[in-house]
Formats: sequence, structure tokens, C-alpha cells
Amino acid sequence: VVSDDYVDPDMYETLYNAAIAEQADIVECEFWEGFEGFSRHRHHKEIGSKNYVVEYLKGKIWAYVWPRIAHSSLCGKVDFSTCNYLEDWYMSVQLMHHARRVAVVRQPLYHYCLNWTSVTHMTSPDNFESQFNECKENYRLMHEYVVRNLGLGEEAFLLKKVKIKARSLPLLASTGTRLWRRVYLDTFPEVNWHLLFSLDVPKERKTEFLAVEMGVYPLMDRLRRVYRTLIKA
Repeated sequence: VVSDDYVDPDMYETLYNAAIAEQADIVECEFWEGFEGFSRHRHHKEIGSKNYVVEYLKGKIWAYVWPRIAHSSLCGKVDFSTCNYLEDWYMSVQLMHHARRVAVVRQPLYHYCLNWTSVTHMTSPDNFESQFNECKENYRLMHEYVVRNLGLGEEAFLLKKVKIKARSLPLLASTGTRLWRRVYLDTFPEVNWHLLFSLDVPKERKTEFLAVEMGVYPLMDRLRRVYRTLIKA
């Protein structure tokens, strides 16, 4: 459990019982995401096949490790990243590779508390480069593992590349320079076309891309932060 989150009292009992009933190596639940005065129920998508790595790369299985339990036999097969940002990507893809069955409890038993003053959300001109580099390093570890063990092509990584680009925006916009725009557009430039035309890319990511192209992303980011502050108030 993340230090500023909390869980329902019966969460782990419920997940454990589901693991026994469905003979699953991994069980994950839905969760509440929000902050004081506002929250939303994050629903789990339908898992379309037993190729769990592919389903994970499609975003149908959580990248997060905190709303799940995993069989202890899997833990000895996992290497851990030393980078702090998106470290769950590398861990999760290994777990999905070794899992014989993944089950889902469709109840929001975990409470993910957004904290805009946390280390992972606060950025400055002094730390944005190291944070972004750690994100890219964990993507590299995940990518190498999948290619080496499953032989998937680059098309399988579309949504993860889009996520890395999105992760760079607040980091790069916080520098107060125009460098952020060029870095964003040059990060995985092969997916820029997909950001406009692929049906697999979420609308929020498309909006961000258009805002960057139009040069108004810093304004959009400030308005979004004001909105979050007003909701919290």
C-alpha cells in the first residue's frame, strides 16, 4: 500500500479468496482515485485474452502494483528497477509474463489518494530532467524484456510510448523554457501521427498533443491545476 493511500478492511481477504476460487497467480481489484472532496471509480477493462503481456500493453490490465496481490512464486522471477518513476511498468510486465491466470475483482477496494505536492507530482527546472530520464529508463527495461522474451514488434508499445510522452509534459513545461515543446515532439516521434488518428489513444492524450502543436499547453496545464485546486477547495 502506498504510504498516503488506504484500503478497505477486507481488501486482501477478498483478493485472496478470489485467487483461491479462480486458481489465479495474480488478482487485482478496481479502485477509487481522487483527493479530499472528490473521487472517481476506476473500472477495470475486460481482459480479452490470456496473453496477459499484450493485454497489459493495451492498458486492459493495470500497470499499478498496489491494487493487486501476486503468488509468492512469481516474486523470485522478477528483477526490480532502481529508478523511481514508472518503476511498476517493468515489474508488472514480468509478473504478467509468468502468470498462468490473472483474475479481477470488480469492486473498488483500494483508495488511491492523489497528492499534488508529492515527490512524483512536484517538478522544478532542477529535477525535471532526472525524473523524465528515469521514466524513459523504465520504459527501456520493459521494452527490452518484452522483445527478448516474447518477440513483440513496435506496434505493441504504442500506448506506452504515448504515456511516456504525456508524462514528459508537466515535467518539461515546468522548466519555463521553450525546450519542453521540442523534447515532447521528438520523444518517440513515430507515434505523433497516432496521437491524432488512432482510435486506441485516449482523448485526453489527443488534446494534449494538439495543445502542444498550437503552443498553448502551458496555459492548458495551468488551467487544469486551477481547476483541481477549486474542486479540492
